[in-house]
Amino acid sequence: MDLRDSLFVARNIPFLLILMTLGVIILGGTVRINDAGESCPDWPTCFGTWGFDISEAEQEAWYDAHPDELDSRGYGQRYTTGEIFTEWAHRLVASFSGVVVIAGLLVVRKHRDSLSDANWSAAKLALTLVVAQGLMGAITVRMDNTSWSVVAHLVLALVYATGLLWWWLVWLRDEDELPDWARLPSGLAGAGEKLVRDSLAMLLLVAMFGAWVATGEGGAYNQGCSVGFWRGWPLCHGELIPISQMGNSPVDVQFGHRLVVLVALAVLIWYTVKLTRVAKEFEGGRNLTTMAHSGLAFFLLNIAVGGLYIVLAARDSGFPEHLSLLHLIFSTLSFLAYALAWLVCKVDEPKQAD
Repeated sequence: MDLRDSLFVARNIPFLLILMTLGVIILGGTVRINDAGESCPDWPTCFGTWGFDISEAEQEAWYDAHPDELDSRGYGQRYTTGEIFTEWAHRLVASFSGVVVIAGLLVVRKHRDSLSDANWSAAKLALTLVVAQGLMGAITVRMDNTSWSVVAHLVLALVYATGLLWWWLVWLRDEDELPDWARLPSGLAGAGEKLVRDSLAMLLLVAMFGAWVATGEGGAYNQGCSVGFWRGWPLCHGELIPISQMGNSPVDVQFGHRLVVLVALAVLIWYTVKLTRVAKEFEGGRNLTTMAHSGLAFFLLNIAVGGLYIVLAARDSGFPEHLSLLHLIFSTLSFLAYALAWLVCKVDEPKQAD
């Protein structure tokens, strides 16, 4: 491998980590829809081993030896090899991403003279966040996947992914390889930053409420507004505002999630319209609006997926959990599209300004 190839690999370490983080989020969603969050009741091992092929007899023996670690669904709960594998794979990819972060940090440290202080800071931030995410994962296991721990776990994952996007853009900038789509006129960057930053904050709030709904009382919050077309969605228990049902936690959280989504939708549309108007005044302004439009498109698709999830739950087969996973994926992509737009507003600055 020549020097040019080595530099290409090095500066794309954060991009590899972004892909790995998306994989971790999707695997985490797969764990949830399979109710496999407690399939490895200990951490970092799984039933005291480093593997995933744990028979029911071996699970029983482990529970007998650790009576304080019983599954929240009772002593008789057992998991299939496939269910255990999803949690095991989730942990494996997350752990390997930590190794890659350390490798990237060492590369930056070795080339401190040619790379910016912002690059070194981004590398250290990535290491801090991946360690925090690992600890949060352990807490989530210890807390039997209680809602607040799952919400915190997802928020950290999104913050970590945002930090990796920043690291990647800074590294590209340091090596004068920042692509044209990531370059903005200075006037547009300044005007657009607040609009996309506020949109990003709204999307984070939506994701938090969504994770709360998905995990509340083992998923019972999913049907907090009932199910089926019209009664369950777009209405809530057949009412625009379910006043008669207020005070019931599943209803309050589910309805709260919908209100936050509506507010976020209004903010995203209004800010995107404003951003589009401002961007028309600049050559190259389409770069920023494309990211914002993509984020808004994913958000609109996600509203449709969320509604379809509630509507189809009225069938005998119950909730279509593959749509729940798609709901998580679209939520993540919408967030990252706006995160990228925000960071692009900040990154295209002279290297010596760091």
